[in-house]
Amino acid sequence: MCGLIQSGVRTDKGFKEVHLNSVAKGLAEHCGVSVCSTQVYNHLRKWRQRWLTISRLRDLSSSQWCEDTKCIILEGEHYCGHVADHSKDAEFLNVPIANYDEMHTIFSFGLATGKYAMGSSEPLGSAAPAPEDADTQESDTVNLDADKPANAPESRPPARG
Repeated sequence: MCGLIQSGVRTDKGFKEVHLNSVAKGLAEHCGVSVCSTQVYNHLRKWRQRWLTISRLRDLSSSQWCEDTKCIILEGEHYCGHVADHSKDAEFLNVPIANYDEMHTIFSFGLATGKYAMGSSEPLGSAAPAPEDADTQESDTVNLDADKPANAPESRPPARG
C-alpha cells in the first residue's frame, strides 16, 4: 500500500477499486491469503481510525512525542486521568506504536485538521495563529504590509457614488 501511495495513485477520497484489487492480489501472492477488495477497504478503515486516534492523542496539551520510539508519552497523573476517561486510548499511550511510519505514509496527508484555518472576519494576509511547534516550522503567511512604512495611513478604495 505504501508503494502505491509513493507512486501517486491515491485520490482525495481514498483509493480506487483497481488499487484495492492490486493490494488483494499482492497479499494472495505474498502471503497465500485470499482476500477481496472489500476486505482490504475495511482493513484500511480500521487503520485509518487508529491513525485518527493517534493524531488526536499527539495533540493533547500534556502529551510528548518521542520520535525515536514512535511513542506518545503522558506523565503519571495525566495518564491515569486520561485512561480513566478514555480506556480505549491506553493501547497508544506510553508504548511504541506499531506500524507508525506506514500509517503516516498512508493517512497523514489526507486529514483536514483545521490547524491553520482562519475565520471569515480575519483579514487575508494577517498572521495566522502560530502552531504549537512553531520553533521548528517557518510561517507560510505572507505579510502584505511588509513594505509599507509604519506611519503610513491606511489606504481605502475610493467610495462609489
